[in-house]
Amino acid sequence: MRRRKSRRVSITSFYKEFFKSHPDPMWIIDDETQRFLDVNDAAVSDYGYSEAEFARMAASELLPAIDVGVPGEYTRHVTKSGAVVIVETRSHAIDYQDRKATLVTARNVSELVAARKEAERQSQRLYRKLDRISDGFYTLDRDWRITFVNRRACELAERTPESLVGKVIWDVYPTMRGDPFETEFRKALQSQTMAEFTDSSAFRRWFDVKVYPTDEGLAIFFQDVSAQRRQESQIQLLETAVSHLNDIVFITRAPSPYEPDPRIVYVNDAFVRQTGYSREEAIGRSPRFLQGPETDEAENDCKIDALNAGAPGRAELVNYTKSGEPYWVEMEIVPIVTGSGETTHFVGVQRNVTERKRAAEELAQSEERFRIVTQATTDVVWDWNVTTDQVWWNDGLKSAFGYDPATLPPDSTLATDAIHPDDRERVSAGLWAAVESGETTWSDEYRFIRADGSVAQVIDRGFIIRDRAGKAVRAVGRC
Repeated sequence: MRRRKSRRVSITSFYKEFFKSHPDPMWIIDDETQRFLDVNDAAVSDYGYSEAEFARMAASELLPAIDVGVPGEYTRHVTKSGAVVIVETRSHAIDYQDRKATLVTARNVSELVAARKEAERQSQRLYRKLDRISDGFYTLDRDWRITFVNRRACELAERTPESLVGKVIWDVYPTMRGDPFETEFRKALQSQTMAEFTDSSAFRRWFDVKVYPTDEGLAIFFQDVSAQRRQESQIQLLETAVSHLNDIVFITRAPSPYEPDPRIVYVNDAFVRQTGYSREEAIGRSPRFLQGPETDEAENDCKIDALNAGAPGRAELVNYTKSGEPYWVEMEIVPIVTGSGETTHFVGVQRNVTERKRAAEELAQSEERFRIVTQATTDVVWDWNVTTDQVWWNDGLKSAFGYDPATLPPDSTLATDAIHPDDRERVSAGLWAAVESGETTWSDEYRFIRADGSVAQVIDRGFIIRDRAGKAVRAVGRC
């Protein structure tokens, strides 16, 4: 297809515009002075400092003075307003205007960190979620036996879970002995501190490894970063930083009267991996070719309208792989605008959120099943959040004892006050003893005061749910 000369830009200016318009904050930092040499628009927008203010600052000024307990793989940054955000940073050494410098990309992962903390409190769902993450993950006990491997780890190892779980890791991978894998694993277990390293001595590929001590032993996250190690030059380095993201990145020409649909000019490796289409099959086509029967056309049209107005577009859409498999993406598209105000290209970033959508649906279905079961029984069913002291009752409370759950306070007031005064202290002490002692069940018999003042003799049984550290987080029971 014929290209208009006015739409062509040089490679240097193209990547400059890509740097400026990237949706994540990016900086170029002088290695000697640690001062900012250049920042992109997202850094100015997200952090509140102007480019001139950044130019007078050192990188260390973004770091807070206090420790807020953020996991070691993340960094805390402070915006101009004083807000603390948690970011995942990626750094690459570059030459910039005859200076040794570092290109840094920061992605805000505050919500991700909060989600991980929540996942830790939901121990019964943890391994199912870990099985879906894009990183390889496995756990070791203190005798160096593999206790869990996720799907990605099995893919990278080219082994089945059955051939790994229960085996001593040094027996499975004897080449690990004496190399950084064994050294860092033993150091992390002994010092109970997180370890992070990149190595390939035990394998034919380079791995980025993060090791976390746990109560049972070690938890290891790892990524295959071999391809990144093979890249050289500054432009190749910038392209590699994009190509090897886990998210899909594509670049299109801006639409014109002659081409009303934007046409793809670049896709990264994640695009090829996740969609199944080669670069040759994607280049020159509209991104619409990934859409299908379940794609929300209204959502897509809103995104296109925003782009045509020169504003970033954000949407969640269903796309389809080459094999016809649907998958959800969280997509953000930003225009690349030249100094003269002309929009030449769009940069699209897509994150596959299929597993997040599926997990949310499964959670909703699980909660719905729980509600249906509680409605089908004549027993009084209660659900107590030990951490927040919130209590939920089913409708059996009204039919059995005369209390309407809809009119009760959300905390455990009724659960305590309705117990007969002569039984109250004993029952409360017994329940808390079970919670604090590590028990998983509790039961007691006591007198319960109905709403009309009469007294019922009840047998109450509960199950105590604990997190991986053994802390009680929830109790569910019936009486």
